[in-house]
Amino acid sequence: FGLLEAVRLNGIDLTEIHVGPIERESVNSIVSDALCLPPSLCRPLSTVIHQKAGGVILFVIRFLNSLNKQGHLVYCLESRRWTWDLEKIKSERVSEDFVVHTTLQMNSLPKLVQIGFMSAACLGSNFNASILGKTIEDEEFDVCSFLEIGKDGGYIEESGLGSFSWTHDQIQQAAYDLIPPTQRESFHYQLGQMLLENSTNCEMKRDALFF
Repeated sequence: FGLLEAVRLNGIDLTEIHVGPIERESVNSIVSDALCLPPSLCRPLSTVIHQKAGGVILFVIRFLNSLNKQGHLVYCLESRRWTWDLEKIKSERVSEDFVVHTTLQMNSLPKLVQIGFMSAACLGSNFNASILGKTIEDEEFDVCSFLEIGKDGGYIEESGLGSFSWTHDQIQQAAYDLIPPTQRESFHYQLGQMLLENSTNCEMKRDALFF
C-alpha cells in the first residue's frame, strides 16, 4: 500500500487537497510575466495555451518551452520583445496526457541524456549523482552535463549535496516511459549489475538500494 494509507493506519488524520486546472486569467498572468509583456497583449496567446494545456500548470510551462524550441515563440532583437505565430500555435497538436507529452519532449534529447533519465527514474524520486554515474556503462556519459541539462529543462532539481529529485512525479514517470515496456526487466537487471560491479560492499550497505 501507499504512503498515505500507511499514515492513516497509524491513526493520523489527513486532509487531501485536489489541485485542479488553473483559470484562463492565471495562465495569462504566467505568460505575461514570462514574456515581460502587458497582459492585454498576451491574452490571445495565453487563451490558446490555456486551451491546449487544459489549464494544467506544468503542462502550460512545458508547452511554452516547446513553442520556443520549435520556433513558434521567439525573441525579436529588432523589436526587442517576444513574438509568436498564433496560427501555427493553434495548429500545433498536443497530447492530452502530460506524461506522454513530456516523454515525447525527452525523446528529442540526445540519446545519452535519455539513458540518464531512464536510469535516474529507476533509482526513485530522489537519486544521488555518484550512484547514477555508476549505473551507466557508456564512457561518453558525463554526469555533470546530464544534471545541468536536467536542471535547465526543469526536469530535476538539486535537493542536497550531490542529491537530486524530480520536479514532479509525473516527470519521473515520463522518464521511466522512455524504457520500452518489453525491455524494462532487462534494463533494471543491467542497472543492478552495473551498481554491483562499480560499488564497494560498504557503499552498497550504506546506500541500501532497491529498485
